[in-house]
Order: sequence, then structure tokens, then C-alpha cells
Amino acid sequence: MKSILFELLQPLFVEKKTESDLVSCVYPKHVVVVVVVVTVVVVVVVVVVVVVVVVVVVVLVMIIIIIEQGDDFLKFINFSVAQAAQREGLPEVDNHSARFFLA
Repeated sequence: MKSILFELLQPLFVEKKTESDLVSCVYPKHVVVVVVVVTVVVVVVVVVVVVVVVVVVVVLVMIIIIIEQGDDFLKFINFSVAQAAQREGLPEVDNHSARFFLA
């Protein structure tokens, strides 16, 4: 009878454990470090992949626009560059230069 009562009441007399103690009991410290490092690496890789995909899509869209619009787009770019050059007091850029910079 005494041992049954002792087993039932024993949790009341055991030292209170903090949350970090419980985590370290469940997972060893090196496992927690590995999980954190792997998580950070995965997040960084995902962010880099998303940025690269966005840049590639933007470049492809620009190439498609240039191909579709053809000379009209080059004239628009040349006009925009000429306006910017006038504002800055730079010499005008001819169409050949605009094609060179876009190529």
C-alpha cells in the first residue's frame, strides 16, 4: 500500500522542470542545433531560388516585349534615352547606340 501511495504522490515531490529542461530532455542539444541550421539553410536557398526565378521571368518578359514590338520599342527607348540625355545635358544617342546597348 505504501509503495502505491508513494508512486502516486511522487510527481508532487519531483523538482519542477523548466521548458528548456524539457526540450533538452526530449532532444539533445546537437540535434536542436542541426535542425536550426538546416532550417536556416533551407529558408535562404528558397529565397535565393525565388529571387532568381523572378529575375529570369522579368528578363524573359523584356526580351519578349523587345521581340514583339521590334522597331517601335527601340524608337521608344531611343526617345526616352534622348529625353534623359537632354535633361542631363548630354549629347544625343543615335538609334545604333540604342541597339548596341539593348543587344
